[in-house]
Amino acid sequence: MKRTVYLAVFFYFLLVLAVNADENGTPFQSRFKDIFQAAERGTVGDVRHFLDKGADVNAKNNIGWAPIHYAAMRNPSVDVTQLLIAQGADVNTKNTAGKTPLDIADSEEKKAIIREAGGNETETPVPQQRKSKTATPASAQRNSGTGTSVSMQQSVGTLSMNDRAAVDGVLRDFYNKYSLPGGISVAISYREKLLYAGAVGYADKEHKIPLTPKHRMRIASISKSVTAIAVMKLAEERKLNLNEEVFGETGIFKGEYGVPKYENSPVKITVKQLLEHTAGGWGHSKKDPVSNISGKELIRTTIREYPIEHLPGTKYDYSNFGYWVLGRVIEKKSGMTYEEYVKKNILMPCGISGMRIGAVASGPDEVEHIGDNDKNPYRSPSHRDANGGWVANPIELLQLLARVDGFSNVPDILRDDTMRIMLTPSPQNPRYALGWFVNQNNGWYHAGSRSGVATLMGRVSNGYNYVILINSAPDPDNDFTKDRNQLFTRIYEKIKK
Repeated sequence: MKRTVYLAVFFYFLLVLAVNADENGTPFQSRFKDIFQAAERGTVGDVRHFLDKGADVNAKNNIGWAPIHYAAMRNPSVDVTQLLIAQGADVNTKNTAGKTPLDIADSEEKKAIIREAGGNETETPVPQQRKSKTATPASAQRNSGTGTSVSMQQSVGTLSMNDRAAVDGVLRDFYNKYSLPGGISVAISYREKLLYAGAVGYADKEHKIPLTPKHRMRIASISKSVTAIAVMKLAEERKLNLNEEVFGETGIFKGEYGVPKYENSPVKITVKQLLEHTAGGWGHSKKDPVSNISGKELIRTTIREYPIEHLPGTKYDYSNFGYWVLGRVIEKKSGMTYEEYVKKNILMPCGISGMRIGAVASGPDEVEHIGDNDKNPYRSPSHRDANGGWVANPIELLQLLARVDGFSNVPDILRDDTMRIMLTPSPQNPRYALGWFVNQNNGWYHAGSRSGVATLMGRVSNGYNYVILINSAPDPDNDFTKDRNQLFTRIYEKIKK
């Protein structure tokens, strides 16, 4: 009898250890009391232990520090910083001293990782000398976008010759700093009037063709914002429900591609979760499955061979594949190809006729993209439409942004309530909404990056919109990414009144 009791106690102890162990069997229950201590001194397994138990990756303790602050400043391993970012840590969160993780990171490697995720050092806030009529989506009395559009090129603001020369100088400094073999093209508007459009460098260096703002470029992941606008338009027209199931027999695809599984059990993934990057898998933290597999077979293969790692709706993990699937959702719901729907229902009402999905080579009005380290900047065009395939010039993108910026001079193409939904971040990542990064200053933006492409498009609450397109980029180069992200701030310092 005693032997039986001893065995039962022994096996119970083993069960406790298993429940409180990482994937390597290391027990956690007595190592650290919370995620803050784990981020400061623990391993990836320690931090994952608390996250799996429901700890908030962006929680702050009683002295105002988030886990990412501790990982950046004190943890000897960069892996903990990488894990927290992959799980949705806000890389620009500030502690009680007003410092971001990048401000206090204790190694260049950590700084590079944080910058790549969009982190910035603390800067003096940009003064708002001009006040726009609204800093939120304008009143519901505005036209929803069915009438005549306003051309940004025909609605021009004022910029003195000295200010224009100063902006040109900022672009040239950036161009020279990185010895770009291509060039950089920028367009800026104020209160939805074109204020500046200029470029430095080459559209085609081999043939010595200077770059202009009218040349089109691949815009990479800015395409995700275009896709999000299209999805929200379908939802606004009641042709789609954001909470609608995508896969499975009752889903949008009617079981055509199978059913995603989590721990061998079928799960429901919604349209909104794909927009938020909270589908539970297929993201950057593991391996984003966008590949050279053809068309619909890519979805079947992914569903079959890539089970998700988290329950849908519980974790943020940026996914190119998820947005490629959204392109197919748009096709299913509209009865048109993804490109046709976006052109007819989004771009044409904005007065945009030249944007298109890129092909396997440059088009006649498109720049030459120069990939780094012999990488092909035109690879996999069939998998780069809704997630990263659009070709545009910066003025066209400003025209689009003017119709989803919430300012009052040009009517938006989405209703105010639709805009609010699109710009509301998920609890899993307070910096990412539906196809847009958002910040605490009521701004929204999206960046793009791949071999031979670096882009950024943003809306600032004080009335400015901007687009930055670059047709050659170091791969990877974290200083380059940081400088690209701060380029508009440097320009604004030259032109603010």
